[in-house]
Amino acid sequence: MNMINAFVLFRVWLISFLLLLFSYSDSNAQAFLNASDNLPDDGASGQSVDVMSVDIDQDGDKDIILANEYQVNSILYNNGQAQFEYNPNTLLATLHDSEDIAVADFDLDGDLDILFVSEDDFEHEFFLNNGSGNFDLVPIEPFSASNTVCVEDFNGDGAPDLFIGNLGQNYILMNDGLASFTNETLTRLPSIWDVTYDAKIIDVDNDGDNDIMVANQNGSRLLINQGGGYFNDETDARLPQGIVMDTRKIVPGDTNQDGFVDFILCNVEFVEGNDPQNRIYINDGTGVFSDETESQIPEFNDQTMDGIFMDFDEDGDEDILLTNVLHSPLLVYKNDGFGKYSDANTIAIGDLEFTLEGLGIVKDDFNGDSLCDIYICNRTGKDLLLLRDPEIEITSTSEPEVYQGKLWPNPVESSFAIEKGDWTDTPAFRLVDILGREVVKLTIEFETSMAYHFQLSDRSMTGIYFLEIREKDAVFLKELFLK
Repeated sequence: MNMINAFVLFRVWLISFLLLLFSYSDSNAQAFLNASDNLPDDGASGQSVDVMSVDIDQDGDKDIILANEYQVNSILYNNGQAQFEYNPNTLLATLHDSEDIAVADFDLDGDLDILFVSEDDFEHEFFLNNGSGNFDLVPIEPFSASNTVCVEDFNGDGAPDLFIGNLGQNYILMNDGLASFTNETLTRLPSIWDVTYDAKIIDVDNDGDNDIMVANQNGSRLLINQGGGYFNDETDARLPQGIVMDTRKIVPGDTNQDGFVDFILCNVEFVEGNDPQNRIYINDGTGVFSDETESQIPEFNDQTMDGIFMDFDEDGDEDILLTNVLHSPLLVYKNDGFGKYSDANTIAIGDLEFTLEGLGIVKDDFNGDSLCDIYICNRTGKDLLLLRDPEIEITSTSEPEVYQGKLWPNPVESSFAIEKGDWTDTPAFRLVDILGREVVKLTIEFETSMAYHFQLSDRSMTGIYFLEIREKDAVFLKELFLK
């Protein structure tokens, strides 16, 4: 066999291998199994509205902390195998309208403490860990009607401070390192009256300090850190305007894999006139966001209370799981690698249909198998524990085809063009290696009536790669050689 024929055979094998790699192994399998029987009936049933996953007893596995409405708040202790136990004597307190949870070593004594914030009765519960596995209830002020709390060291002194989202003015409480807090709201936050349901503290403008994205009943806000934990409201300049939304949770993630934090806004229509469509805000890297909902996520009219980004199919991009109320189903959306999402419930949970009052959700590895599991609060029944099935491998929901159009020049040095196909919309393009991993996300340099033209900025790559072309639900591959 001469070298030319051998190379041709190798190219045929390589194309076939990549097509196989992109297809998923079992279209009838489901990624998650219902393991809710691993949860205790006491402590994991009733009025849970939010959840946090943390190793509270520091034994090497992730436990569950639940904020409960007018029930004693719960700690579910993990035995390392995703089997949980509840001790009703761990958190001794009266009943409050608990809505959210903060966990940190607030008194800097080496163990983790817990704060639950409450809404209707204005009564927060602050538990200091005494080091023996029990918690002492200590007072914390000021009282407020609160739905969310975040931990952040605003002044860089090593002590965890608090942002509390309220009905009214939100608060920043500064910690002296001994779990004693001073209200510095007047100097650190703009004076704004909102009905706040959630907040995420994260560096949206990539300047090295953390900003605050705030979800409200009457429109979200973006507070930009001016340095040292002092914030300005820059909502009008940075967030899309014009849609009336009641947002209950903000979910940060990188939908398009450009290295910048994006957001999903989980919306409801509890008040007539609010748009219930969940929305995707894409960050341009400077903390200015565009609304890409229409092109990226299915139309949606349920009532979403929370969500997570997670790569449930382990293909390198962030998928979405949304939990809803008013008997709306649990929803899973798969990322196509370019930030466009489609329904993937069958792949994730098979024939399981969970219609629950899902107010809170968290992902973590609960059984030590290095795979992501899911815990969901169910306000009207037993909570839901979904464990990732390690026997199931899912790499894609779309099997690619070899693109028959022309690509030139090939081999490629720094620029190339691809012949336009019979596409109704402009496709998305990226360069992948022989394992299907993204190497470069390509931007069209210019187009003509016949072709799309690209410019490669990274000339350190050589060898065989593939141009991946995605248009609606179709995926195509075209081999190219970088010399």
